[in-house]
Amino acid sequence: MQDIKCVLFDFDGVLCKGRFYEKKLLPEHADIYDWIQANIFGDSDLAAKWMRGQVGYRYINELMAHECGLDAEWLDEKLVSSVRLMELEQKVLDYAIRLKRTGLKVGLVTDNMDVFTLVTVPHKRLGDIFDVILNSADVGLLKKDEGGRIFDIALGRLGISDYSGCVIVDDSKRNVDAFMRKGGIGLQYSSPDDLQALDPCLAAVQSSKKF
Repeated sequence: MQDIKCVLFDFDGVLCKGRFYEKKLLPEHADIYDWIQANIFGDSDLAAKWMRGQVGYRYINELMAHECGLDAEWLDEKLVSSVRLMELEQKVLDYAIRLKRTGLKVGLVTDNMDVFTLVTVPHKRLGDIFDVILNSADVGLLKKDEGGRIFDIALGRLGISDYSGCVIVDDSKRNVDAFMRKGGIGLQYSSPDDLQALDPCLAAVQSSKKF
């Protein structure tokens, strides 16, 4: 692998595999949780609108409250609390920290919802680790939109003008392929062991700093 200058990580499926509402609705409210999975996240158009920032979590919960005869504020509390409790993949987080300590730029680019920016980022202090954090809900673009323009925005905010030496770590083959078509390096993620592919680059950067 060529010398690298930045690594962009995905969130869902890489840095975290938790699910919204999960920690607060299971197992006591499994019927509500299952309804959410089928009717909210199972509705690709609605989920995409949420991830593009066209609707927010309060709209989603009001919709659920109306359909299920629930209290919207109760759902708001369950969602926010469950998001706070979502667990990060510590091995991936530690690897990102190692990369940053060598002087490489690290970023987080995610197709995600408003609660990621409102809750996850500050609660998990992700801004202390990543040089740029780009959430689709904040820019109105999914990774698949406009030829992957969200990646252009991320690199621009890092002060990087081209894709050579830039790596994407993502569990989606479509996203990895899109990044590679732009001239970047793709690493399709399935487990923390996959990050070992970056070890030679990391070692090279560390070695160059000794001189």
